[in-house]
Amino acid sequence: MKILLTGVSGFIGHALAARLAGDSDVEVIGMVRDAGSRLPVGVRGVRADLAKSRWVAALPGAVDVVIHLAQSKQYRDFPGGSRDMVAVNIDATVGLLDWAVRVGVKRFVFASTGNVYRPGSVPLDEDALCEPGSMYAASKLCAELLVRQYAKLVETCILRVFGVYGPGQTGMLIPSMIGRISTGQEITLAQGIGLRLTPLNIQDCVEMLVRVIRAARYEGTTFNLCGNEIASLGDIVKRLGVLLNQEPHIRISDAAPQYLLGDNARFVKQFGYRPLVRLEEGLEQVVEEYLHA
Repeated sequence: MKILLTGVSGFIGHALAARLAGDSDVEVIGMVRDAGSRLPVGVRGVRADLAKSRWVAALPGAVDVVIHLAQSKQYRDFPGGSRDMVAVNIDATVGLLDWAVRVGVKRFVFASTGNVYRPGSVPLDEDALCEPGSMYAASKLCAELLVRQYAKLVETCILRVFGVYGPGQTGMLIPSMIGRISTGQEITLAQGIGLRLTPLNIQDCVEMLVRVIRAARYEGTTFNLCGNEIASLGDIVKRLGVLLNQEPHIRISDAAPQYLLGDNARFVKQFGYRPLVRLEEGLEQVVEEYLHA
């Protein structure tokens, strides 16, 4: 099986590429933006910047599966990063789909986000209302709609990813909380709770992606990738404080708690895999790496 993987330099992409490269029947081709990007052993790289023109010329002749994990690096910058988000999250997705149809790709997997949903206080399944609250989420939902238009030409799968974390991650929620606790910075929690979420450990995220890649067939095209446990940011911060042996500096605000809760029942039923790494164990992994860095 030959796989083209975009976003191979990212947290999820790098872990998935390393996992797949260990399978003797798989050849992984990873798209990288920069020539100096580090790839896992056994992964072949092709240089292509999805934010620029003519990148399709760098793609291989044909592959069996496309895993499109790449996203704009300017996803937090609005409106400054709007054009880059459109170029990478929307235009490049269509370009990849056109190429996939032309060369006879069998399966196209698109990584979207749980942020496409209207937030709710209960876990949201794939039929919940989509109402993006950011340019980033809106661009991902636009791309989802476009992916669906190609479903009669190539087998497509849309994965809405929620709160992935684990060792090796930087710049995201849990690494940020570890940094703040360790340096004594203030952490603001709405009503002492903060965000409520369904975190997904990177090990489980990778195994869920592998199930999608290797499935002979499946019903439906959209699946949530999220953990089983509901946790609040307040719970996570307290546990991190214990693991770091340092009391977090918490300020409680009157703001309403926010939600990013996913329901993974459809994925579990379809692919027969339920996330295995409990949040407590996952946080221990992250802190262990931080303490020994």
